Amino acid sequence: MDLITSSLFQITWTVLLFFSGIALSEVLVYLFVRKILRRRSALIPMLLAPALLGMACLVFYPLIYSIILSFSNMNLRHFRNPDFSAALGWRNLMRLFTEPVLREVRIYTLFFRTALWSFIQIALQAVLAIKVWAFEFNYTFCAVNLLLRELLGVRAMIHWMSSPFWNYTAMTIVNQWLGFPSLMVIISSAMKSIPPEMYEASELEGASASVRVFSNQIPLL
Repeated sequence: MDLITSSLFQITWTVLLFFSGIALSEVLVYLFVRKILRRRSALIPMLLAPALLGMACLVFYPLIYSIILSFSNMNLRHFRNPDFSAALGWRNLMRLFTEPVLREVRIYTLFFRTALWSFIQIALQAVLAIKVWAFEFNYTFCAVNLLLRELLGVRAMIHWMSSPFWNYTAMTIVNQWLGFPSLMVIISSAMKSIPPEMYEASELEGASASVRVFSNQIPLL
């Protein structure tokens, strides 16, 4: 129970910090555009600010931090006070290209798999999705409009491409359909990384399925 409470507290604190950062960035952008640049409208910069802030926190900062850590000997033994030097960076680089990653495959094989998966995920899947969903959202031939026409008449048919609301709805459906498989692969990989001994210990202690999910699975994910 304490673990669940602590996890919920950390999630709530993270969400509050996230929205506080967005609100602060919006105020700063508005003041900068209106007071310093003296522009009439600050709408576009304010709309771009959350996305740029998210990219800075979730993409640029981890990337720069990872590059800095590559010049250190940080591990479980040197977690709090690691050493930084160019020699350590060179040694880590040599180990990256000569030793197997996670004791399984070498970096070249891993790079090829990543490139192949990225090509399939981004290029082929996007093209196939456009072809499939372009037919599914066709005003004349899509299944939803055919059903509506038979039940309610021609006036009930949806203008997927010309109506702003239904066009946004169609794009949301396509994006969710594209992102769901990748998200499930990530979640499935994360679930498989949880040691099975954790589940076995919970079962031996008599924990129910819901308790195992909220006490073991979610906190470890």
